[in-house]
Order: sequence, then structure tokens, then C-alpha cells
Amino acid sequence: GKAYDARHILLKSTPTDDEMKTARAKLDSIRGLILEKKITFKDAAFRFSDDKRTKFNAGVIPGEDGSNKIERESIPGTITYELAGLNKGDITNAFDDEENQRKLVKIVKVEDVIPAHKITLATDYDRIKQFALNKKRNEMLEKFVKETIPNTFISLDGRYQTCNFKGNWKKESIKK
Repeated sequence: GKAYDARHILLKSTPTDDEMKTARAKLDSIRGLILEKKITFKDAAFRFSDDKRTKFNAGVIPGEDGSNKIERESIPGTITYELAGLNKGDITNAFDDEENQRKLVKIVKVEDVIPAHKITLATDYDRIKQFALNKKRNEMLEKFVKETIPNTFISLDGRYQTCNFKGNWKKESIKK
């Protein structure tokens, strides 16, 4: 009585041109409210956004390293095109985009533009933190592998015998 056998059929709808046009008009009116300072971008994102990643995050698009900064090279092309020529505080007009094979309409606000600079703790804390975490993870993995190899049966295919491995993967087999 406590187990379920549940199944579903998922139909992914594709919005029509009229629906996309309506969404663009709605986003343009929301943009107008933000520019008139009747609502903040943060509040607009919370009230109107359908994107679960950004709705509860003040509309902030998370970067690859988990911070709120995104490198210019990692921004998708459609957004880069819309951001061209915008300055700090500017908001794009509503534009069409596609994510995960899903059509959507969005507006983007430029919070800040940080010029190229040497990495510093003051400006790049999240990035430095991510580097340190990755280094620690790699060290822990190497330690685990080094401790585990001697007690693990390993069989290498003949074509990989000439490869140089980081660990002692080509250990001699135990002969009795």
C-alpha cells in the first residue's frame, strides 16, 4: 500500500508565433516598468520569470563556477548579440532564444562589466575558491587511487602496455 507504479506521457508543446509575440509584448511592458523604476529587476524576476534557475536568485544567471559572474566567451551567441553595445545597468529588449530545444523569450540586465584584469582575491573570490576546491578534489582522488591500486585487481589490454600512467597501473601480478 505504500508503493506506486506511476507512469506518464510528456508532451512538450511548441509555442505558436502569436504566443511568442504576446510573450515579447509582456516582457517589453515589464522592461518598461523596470526602467520607470516602478519595480526592480529582482522583483520582476521573482514575479514573472518561469526559469527556476534564476527566479529565486534575483534573476542572476549563475556562472560555470557557481558565482554570479559570467565570462564573455561562455555567454551563448544569441545573448552576446543582444548585449552588444550595452553598458552597466542597461536592459535588453525582449528577444527570442532557445534552451534545451525549448523556445523562450527573455530580457537580460547588465549588472556590471568587469574589464580584463589579473585575478585577485577581492574581485575573484568565487573563482579562486573553485580553483582551490578542484585542486583539493584532485589531490584526494590521487591519494585514493594510490592507496587503492595495490589492493585492486587490474588487467590491462595489451595495446595499453606501452602507455605511461600516472599511477602504478602496470603493477606486477601476484605469482604463487
